Amino acid sequence: MNRFIIQKLIVISEKEKKSREIDFKTGMNIIIGKNKTGKSSIIKSIFYTLGCEVKMEPSWKNNIDWFLLEFKYGDRKFEIIRHGKRFLIVELESILIDTSSFHEFCDYLTIEIFNIDIPFITNDLKPVNVTTPILWRFQYIDQDKGWNKIAESFTNMGYIRNWKEFSNKFVIGFQGEEYYRLKKEINLSKIIIEDLKAKLKHYHEMLEHINLTISVTHNSSKNISENLDIMKSIVSELESLERNKASLTERLSEAKNLHYERNLALKMLKKTIGELEDDHKFAQNEDEYIICPFCGTNHDNTIIERTEIIKDIQTGNELVKEYRKEVAEIRNEIDNLTGELSQTNKDLRNKKIILEKEKQGISIANTYKIEGKKEFIKISQDEQSIIKASINKELGEIELKTEDLKTFESRKRANEVREEFKIIYTRILDKLNVPQSFLKLRDFVQVLDNTGSELPRLIYAYHIALYLYNLEKNRGVFNWLVVDTPNQQGQDDENLIHIDKIMSELTNTSGQFIIGTERETGFENKARNVIQLTDYKQTLKPEYYQVHKDYIEQVLKH
Repeated sequence: MNRFIIQKLIVISEKEKKSREIDFKTGMNIIIGKNKTGKSSIIKSIFYTLGCEVKMEPSWKNNIDWFLLEFKYGDRKFEIIRHGKRFLIVELESILIDTSSFHEFCDYLTIEIFNIDIPFITNDLKPVNVTTPILWRFQYIDQDKGWNKIAESFTNMGYIRNWKEFSNKFVIGFQGEEYYRLKKEINLSKIIIEDLKAKLKHYHEMLEHINLTISVTHNSSKNISENLDIMKSIVSELESLERNKASLTERLSEAKNLHYERNLALKMLKKTIGELEDDHKFAQNEDEYIICPFCGTNHDNTIIERTEIIKDIQTGNELVKEYRKEVAEIRNEIDNLTGELSQTNKDLRNKKIILEKEKQGISIANTYKIEGKKEFIKISQDEQSIIKASINKELGEIELKTEDLKTFESRKRANEVREEFKIIYTRILDKLNVPQSFLKLRDFVQVLDNTGSELPRLIYAYHIALYLYNLEKNRGVFNWLVVDTPNQQGQDDENLIHIDKIMSELTNTSGQFIIGTERETGFENKARNVIQLTDYKQTLKPEYYQVHKDYIEQVLKH
């Protein structure tokens, strides 16, 4: 079981020539410190290093030059180094990626390391893979937005369309890794089938040609030595035609692949435009404010917002025109290349027939040739049978996986996931003294209809329940939770006791729980790690600055 476990955070200030190293362990980690001792800055630095943009103190963000986060995933140990917009992922002091592209960094981390490949589309209709802030939005309750809204602490998520809906379903496992793995395998099977069909066609054309040359060989009777010059010329022409055929075949294959990719992109784009049009129709029939049917949030519904949707639809339609034009151009290129390849194949067959006619028809030699070609025909026919069987196998796999995919989209499965989650959630609500009547899930996320002192405890309960649910389901990339100052949220003494006692649920060393608090919780003796911050605005220290700086420089040399 691969689990994501943070082991160390290092922050370095070249301006002050100071640094700080914080170690973390599995299980419970408690960071204790009064206001302005740096606990929130340390917590936010974890997520900032991972590419999640958070609201940090300007003095901290501007002062820190290098952020380094060491983590384990399964048996492998990695480091992420962030310097402004530059990201490095390091394993065993070897740099796996060094990029200033946020999406390249996220792709390597999620696809190459976590094997999570989830397609999203941006507001300007560009395809991207899941990003770290969307992947880990439920792993953090920050001291700013975190106690008023659920999983909206990161500022670099809004440019992706439907980010809440898709990530809600993924994080709770309703449509998790298996769902997207099946979708990817189905698409891969479709590509394999296209390649197999191309091979089948190649064998068919080749057998046609061989059968024709066998017929010609039977009727050949000229002496090859009498027409040596003619034969040399024909061989030269054949070599030229074969080179041209190979070039045309490669170009045709590339054009077909490009045509397939552009058609997929066009389908996704048209689907997105359809969703936009549905949004606009919905908005036209609503009042000045709209309650989102997915997340429950109130949105303005003025003419300005509806005009923006129309602009998006117009932009999408323009892109559809461009994509269709490009697809048509590619289709035209495919037709032209197919015609050229067909003509080249005809020329090849004709030249080979002429060459065979010019050869000396010694009966014994010709007999051997014919028998060899017949043997080759048998081998080719056997290969055709294997290819057809492979195509049928892939079609069968697509059918089975499509059925499996439907189970991940069914109402029955949604209810099963919801009920399993509620078993844990109701237990946590009781322990935090939150009435179960507050429990209201929409798209698997708690709806925040209530205000008052119950709101922070309701949010706390939901995050803890989701963390414990994923821990129970062994979904290793979500087996961690970071919480900042739950005891500063306007709670009376009785509820502060409940907030402290709930930590008895968070000692499991299979996961990792990191909490920042201003006072002791009573669980310090059960925590695997307690970090005391005592100095006002003096989180950074000079003692290990040079060691940390030298390590960064050593990594960069590789």
